[in-house]
Amino acid sequence: MRWLLMLLGFWIGSCALAAAVWGASDGAVAASRPVLQHVPDEPSQARAERMVREVYGKELGSREAGVRRELAQRMIGQAMESGDDAAARFVLLREARDVAAGAGDAFLAKKAIGVMGKYYAVGEMRMVLGAMNNALAAAGSAEGQGAVAQVCLGAVDRAILEDDYATATKLMNVAEAAAGKTKNARLGERVKERSKQVAAVISEYQTVEKERERLKRDGEDAEACARVGRFLCLYKGDWNGGLPLIAKGAESGLKNLAREDLAASGDARRRLAVGDGWWELGQNQPWLARRHLQERAAWWYRQLPGELNGIHRSIVDKRIEAVELEKLAEQDLTPGLGVELFKGMDFRQCVKRRVDEQINFDWGADAPDAAVGKDNFGMRWSGVIRPPGAGNYELVVLANTGVRLWVDEKLLVENGNLARMRNGVRVKVQFEERLHGIRVEYWDTSGTARMKLLWRRPGAAKDEVVPAAVFFHEGPILLLEGP
Repeated sequence: MRWLLMLLGFWIGSCALAAAVWGASDGAVAASRPVLQHVPDEPSQARAERMVREVYGKELGSREAGVRRELAQRMIGQAMESGDDAAARFVLLREARDVAAGAGDAFLAKKAIGVMGKYYAVGEMRMVLGAMNNALAAAGSAEGQGAVAQVCLGAVDRAILEDDYATATKLMNVAEAAAGKTKNARLGERVKERSKQVAAVISEYQTVEKERERLKRDGEDAEACARVGRFLCLYKGDWNGGLPLIAKGAESGLKNLAREDLAASGDARRRLAVGDGWWELGQNQPWLARRHLQERAAWWYRQLPGELNGIHRSIVDKRIEAVELEKLAEQDLTPGLGVELFKGMDFRQCVKRRVDEQINFDWGADAPDAAVGKDNFGMRWSGVIRPPGAGNYELVVLANTGVRLWVDEKLLVENGNLARMRNGVRVKVQFEERLHGIRVEYWDTSGTARMKLLWRRPGAAKDEVVPAAVFFHEGPILLLEGP
């Protein structure tokens, strides 16, 4: 008998998830990144390291995995508050990476690297490779090893986009080793299949490099145009560079569709047909080609606001949502918020973890979980929120007793006794149409207990519980074999 175990990683303060997306945003050219800083020089790092050791020396000396995970999370949060001290930020993130990996927490190590890549010109995928090797050695559970495999699979995609095939191959080796340690047959098969696909992409890249040399000699070489264009579009997501080459290249299944794509900016029916063509072509392709083809289809579908109705609108909306959910899954994000339950109100003794769809609880005189009891407990929800549109929202917190609320690592609410406020506390938030990190800490002293997170959307007349559909958290879902 097979049974489904959801294995969760909750150490995600989430401040930089939106900035650390691995891979292009859609079939169009990805948004340009800000100018990155150089890695601070050695004397500056040494000065910052002395400060870090002075503040965190005791925790750095701990061998307890839970203490080290909490430390890494705090370091990432403090790095985001380091202002103009580039060396302090860098060293905090470097230490957080190493502490997390040494504790066997692949997701948290990846998060530290992602934040580092937001600010500094570093080789992220090579850094991920080193961290995952360390996490592989330290992880003592199937959950931890599965997380290593999952992070490596995501990093492989990014390495391919960067044409760093040596790192991609090494990442696949680590993924295979980690999957083997989980004794998870389905994960093992997934990794083996992905390894074959990566090998095929590398082989195609080597061929395409020769075709590029032919194009340098003859820019009208039809066979070379077709081969290089196909590689750029299907394996790199570079449609601006690849489509013109396919369109003037040798006859192929892509040529007519590429020409339609380049000419379809006017009529809505032509735009829809092009989107449908790319979507259908992607149905039976390997993972990377399928992803880029369907992202291109979604790009065209987004050019049709208000021009479709009925079943056509429903199909397009469903496909766009499928592409968005796939992007989230590639970032190791799954629905719901990660929850840590603590004995006591100082958030130090975590006794249980789970996933909640949303924050909408009225426990009364009962306990939220037998593990923490009815009084003197704490709960922490962590993840990301994906608002349905940009605009000015109002977040509303109703609670007995105390709450702290962060959005993108900015503390927006801190109140130790909300029980006195029947209508809760309200705070305005300017959401963009992207992922925003969210973290909520709630604690109860005695008496009745409740915790609700509501919002008022832009233009709405009343509050509503923040819906489950907008919450995601970082963690693997592994199908394990069991009795």
